[in-house]
Amino acid sequence: MASDHTPNYALSQWAPSDKVAMEDFNADNAKIDAALAALESGKAEAASLAALRAVVAGKGSCQVVTGQYTGYGQYGQSNPNSLTFEKPPVLVLVSGTNTLVMARGGSRGYVLQNGTSERIEVSWSGDSLSWYSARDSVYQMNTAGMVHYYVAFLAL
Repeated sequence: MASDHTPNYALSQWAPSDKVAMEDFNADNAKIDAALAALESGKAEAASLAALRAVVAGKGSCQVVTGQYTGYGQYGQSNPNSLTFEKPPVLVLVSGTNTLVMARGGSRGYVLQNGTSERIEVSWSGDSLSWYSARDSVYQMNTAGMVHYYVAFLAL
């Protein structure tokens, strides 16, 4: 039986003193097969969200909420994006052309694109947050007509 596992998919990792078990190989192959099937069928994003929920389920530290919105093309301080939840969010990730990371308590968020980052302004208020970029709608995660997906971790 494997004494260690990979961090992303919990695949078996054996130490020299471990006994190799067929069950470990079969379980690993089932995980790999499911991941490849999800990629081929276009369900990789849903599978990733399900895996994320499974990781935090039962931990008692947060509730995971997912959703989406369609960008309307505006940007800047007078045209912020905003999201409101049932409980205060502590971490929100938004994906679209880029990836936006916002952590509660900070007045800045970071948009990640091709190995670089762009700082944006973030405001937290109770169960809501809003953000804007002074640069353009792409960095504000508000490209006109584009669907943006988010994952929010809410305080319990």
